[in-house]
Amino acid sequence: MTLTERINSMIDRSYDISIKAIKVFSLGLSLNLFAIVGTSLVNKQIGPGQETVVFTSGYDPKIKSKMIVAGLVDFFMYVPVTLHQNLDGNRVTWNSMSDRELIYQELQNPKYQNVVFIGHGSNRSYMATDGGIDVSDLYELNLPSRNGDVFQHTCGEDRLPMLASAISSDNSKYHRFKKKISPIENYVAAWTRIFY
Repeated sequence: MTLTERINSMIDRSYDISIKAIKVFSLGLSLNLFAIVGTSLVNKQIGPGQETVVFTSGYDPKIKSKMIVAGLVDFFMYVPVTLHQNLDGNRVTWNSMSDRELIYQELQNPKYQNVVFIGHGSNRSYMATDGGIDVSDLYELNLPSRNGDVFQHTCGEDRLPMLASAISSDNSKYHRFKKKISPIENYVAAWTRIFY
């Protein structure tokens, strides 16, 4: 086999591998899209009772388009987060590209017993689409008491007071990360939370 034939053979194999990878990736995206539709239908069927409010943000320091950031977060996190809440009997209200005013308004609604933050932040803060929310901001709101869970799908560290302390009096129902995390770690954690 000549050098040219070897190079052509390697190019053909690389092309075949690339096409297979694109097909697998496309299949995964298609399955996720169907899962979003199915999960949304299940969520609509859950009757009144404990309700969950979810906030996603369009904030990312590296990406200028807030719509792209929020779209990616929503696309990948909607199914595991909503499914987890639905399996616990909770209906979900999903707020994409949440700004501070919307977050403050929704947190003052006592029907939401469970709260989920997804995006950038720490255990003390959350980055809404239009800026940061600190635990002191929430204390000023005098929020209604809650008996549900608070989930923070953000980076974390052990600094006090924590954001959840202004939302729920029961810190045992606060689920968070204790370190910086990647989007992939966040996605995997959202799926594993379904099983506990």
